[in-house]
Amino acid sequence: MTTLKLPKPFFVGASAFDELNKLMLSNAKAFSEGFPFYNIVEKTDNEYVIELAVAGFPKNSLEVKVNKGVLEITGNADNTEAQSYLHKGITTSDFQRMFKLGEYINVKSSELVDGILKVYLEREMPEEEKPKKVEIN
Repeated sequence: MTTLKLPKPFFVGASAFDELNKLMLSNAKAFSEGFPFYNIVEKTDNEYVIELAVAGFPKNSLEVKVNKGVLEITGNADNTEAQSYLHKGITTSDFQRMFKLGEYINVKSSELVDGILKVYLEREMPEEEKPKKVEIN
């Protein structure tokens, strides 16, 4: 007998952190369509990876920055080469992709691997915000 497993929402931290889910939902329509396509991977309850498909963009044409709780990823295409395409299916247009980050979500690093830009996020809750076990006397 197989067990039906319901899918989790794809928003970063939605399963564990309602506030982050609300923030992502509020921006979902504005940033859900268009180029480049992306994945949000939940590695653990506190670690996430945003993966953007950026084939054709060299590392020096990509920028990742965080400002006031918003992760902004931009790509500037180098369209200086005049090419004559019979078919152009790989888009290399300038882009800007933004993600509203939840409370305590920090960008740890980023890397470009095989045409995929990976941005690593981690939720770092301060000790005073973490649940505490109280001993019963």
